[in-house]
Amino acid sequence: MMTDTEFEITVRDAAIHQSPSILPNSNKKRAVIVLSNIFKSSKEVVKIFANRFESPICQDATYVLELKEAIKTRNVKVQILFTESPDDSSPACIMLKELLPNYSHCIEMKVISKAAEEEINSKKINSGKPFRFAVADHRMFRYELNTTDYQAYFCFKDFERAKKLENIFDVAFQKSSSV
Repeated sequence: MMTDTEFEITVRDAAIHQSPSILPNSNKKRAVIVLSNIFKSSKEVVKIFANRFESPICQDATYVLELKEAIKTRNVKVQILFTESPDDSSPACIMLKELLPNYSHCIEMKVISKAAEEEINSKKINSGKPFRFAVADHRMFRYELNTTDYQAYFCFKDFERAKKLENIFDVAFQKSSSV
């Protein structure tokens, strides 16, 4: 079993070299490592399908910092689709709302509509079980197939799977309302 330090090095190298390998992650700490590297590697757009940003992942300082840096230093467009109204006390939400006045061209947040939720559920993605994901720059993704214990797969260079996730996100995002 890989230590967290070894995992962090593996993920950083995969991000730097845009590895096409699909790798697993299985806990909160490793989810933060993966997502932070996705944010750090993004140059154009990050799309996040999340609950409310109430999870420990969205409260982690590294997660918040890398998301903030993507927006502030590289003008990465960040679109977030929440399954419920966002947790305004979450450090990630607080940071996004602080940036919004000066970076409104980069930040767009919506809450999923019933129509969009029904459409996603009708596709029986993940056998009908809840799932969450982030996709960036049309090639990187982290797909969480077990939202209780953060079991997920991620990749830094898989255009085909990233496109499928982007399509799911884009359809739901269009049908949803702004926060």
